[in-house]
Amino acid sequence: MITKVRFQSCPECKDGLEKATISGRCLYHYRKWRNELQKQVKLKRKLSPPPIPKVKNTITKKDDYNKVLEMWYKYFMVNAKKECENCEKSLAHYNDEDWLGSQHHILEKSIFPSVAGNLNNHMVLGKWCCHGQWHSSFHNANKMNCFGLAKIRVKKLIPFLQPEELNKLNDAYK
Repeated sequence: MITKVRFQSCPECKDGLEKATISGRCLYHYRKWRNELQKQVKLKRKLSPPPIPKVKNTITKKDDYNKVLEMWYKYFMVNAKKECENCEKSLAHYNDEDWLGSQHHILEKSIFPSVAGNLNNHMVLGKWCCHGQWHSSFHNANKMNCFGLAKIRVKKLIPFLQPEELNKLNDAYK
């Protein structure tokens, strides 16, 4: 911002001395005037918030998906046996974060949301021993010791899958 400075007497000081003035005021009175203006602008913003646009034909849908997943995790954090279902190593030494990372959905919750909170869609895979192998590829997961158990659990889930989800289901589970 470029301001023009003039040398003249300030009408608010009333001392009759010539000073550098901005907008007809000395620097002291100019700052005081600007602060008052800024306070008024802030007050107007607080008093009149921006209008909320009206949206017609909105349907509010209750989002229970995250609550269901939270309950799913809480259930297995307490009730699951602290043992990897693939290599049968004890996971009793895991802290809460590692134990949470060992709770595994057999059918991915992002691809199969209709069974994301189903109790049969669960497997304990040690976060530091077998979890990475399951997620590297379906071919590797198919070779794991726990894959037979996963197939049994997925067969229980098939009636709950949506038709578009059934198309995404790998043939090895059927």
